[in-house]
Amino acid sequence: MTSSSYKNYVGDFGYQYNCGANCTVAINDMYLAEVVGISYNVMDSATPIYGYSSRLFDAVAPGQKLVQGSFVINYVQPNYIFHKARKGANAELAALGHRVVKAQAERMQSESESVLKPKELEAAQKKKKAQIKKGLSQIAEKRGKGAEIIASNQDNFRSLEAHYWGKAGGGEKPLLAKDSTLIGPSRIEIMFGGNTRHKADHMIEIHGVYIIGHGSAIQIDENVILEEYNFIGRDLIQLTYR
Repeated sequence: MTSSSYKNYVGDFGYQYNCGANCTVAINDMYLAEVVGISYNVMDSATPIYGYSSRLFDAVAPGQKLVQGSFVINYVQPNYIFHKARKGANAELAALGHRVVKAQAERMQSESESVLKPKELEAAQKKKKAQIKKGLSQIAEKRGKGAEIIASNQDNFRSLEAHYWGKAGGGEKPLLAKDSTLIGPSRIEIMFGGNTRHKADHMIEIHGVYIIGHGSAIQIDENVILEEYNFIGRDLIQLTYR
């Protein structure tokens, strides 16, 4: 069935269904091409409240909510999820920094245009451009310093460990792994009908996601190796774009 005939079919009968083939999954707006399945469960609790001598409850108090789930990927390389989640988080942080700098520049421009003369306005605009350039360079510098701080903390940890426990013997100490459980809060997007939020018909967003474990079962055969990640989340919302 072609796309045009499919649209006519849906228009004639007024309904359509989704299947896993038209679903895509992303983390922090980074498309996960290797995801082969995802499941989630929203758990909520409610406590009935009874008034004096009430046989039936009179109100319900909201309880605690938790999203639990897991997703499975094709194992293609080490730390695949770690790199995707970190790249998406860094891109969002950089975009936020650009928006903040741009908003400050627009505010300064509006204030200067209302009170300054032409020559003063030109000088203020040059100053504004210099401040924008400085702000962008500070963002890049902070990202570079972040990597230096991580490396320095690793060295300090190793020196403290050697001071209190002595040097490890009888084997080689493994390097510090890129642990996906320590990424911090992320966002998982399940999109229907497109691989980006702008192309999808509707989507499910799980906010405040923390990966709490992962594992894999390896069989010595020709089957694809799969890796499963377990996560918890703070909330789940459903969005419709069309």
